[in-house]
Amino acid sequence: MHAHWFYEQGYASFFLPMNFDSGHPPFWGMYHAGMWLVFGKSLVVSHLSMWPFIFGSLYYAQQIGRTLGHPHYGWLFGLFLIADPVFLAQASLVSPDVALSCFFLMVLYGILSKPTRGWVTVLGAIGLSMISLRGMMTLAGLGVFLLLQNGLREGFRKIRYLVPGIVIGFGFLLAHSFHTKWVGYHEDSPWAESFQLVGIKGFFKN
Repeated sequence: MHAHWFYEQGYASFFLPMNFDSGHPPFWGMYHAGMWLVFGKSLVVSHLSMWPFIFGSLYYAQQIGRTLGHPHYGWLFGLFLIADPVFLAQASLVSPDVALSCFFLMVLYGILSKPTRGWVTVLGAIGLSMISLRGMMTLAGLGVFLLLQNGLREGFRKIRYLVPGIVIGFGFLLAHSFHTKWVGYHEDSPWAESFQLVGIKGFFKN
């Protein structure tokens, strides 16, 4: 729906109409609308537009394997990813979760490398923040991982590579809240019940 709207409206507005604004950044829909404008609007074009993220995920999985051990481990990590039914199912769809996987693996590879690969980490962090709210939460988790892995002093020094993504994420949330007066959900949204507090019993059940 996001891509259709941007395609038909010609990027007339950055913010989506309220009836299908899910609170996520609109860049994923913009990307697919752009692919349609360049290559024609078709299901084939939509699926081909996923290939950079599928191959990116496989490439960075391989690089992480090489970083963690023997060079041959890279192929093993790639095979593990291909064998994962969740990844394969998402890869068969036009799904932002494949892009999230790609950017997550980029950041992970960047911060596990010795020395840290700054540009890979920065681009991955920006990508996570631009795809969805889940990407922003994943970026926060990677920041915590950096602190746990390196200690506070070194961890905060390396977190600077995540700052561009953090700034973009906060910037979008701030702009969206000014425009819509809500963040994440609103009372009339179909997913509002998912944000209700459930108490101690519901917490442990979940």
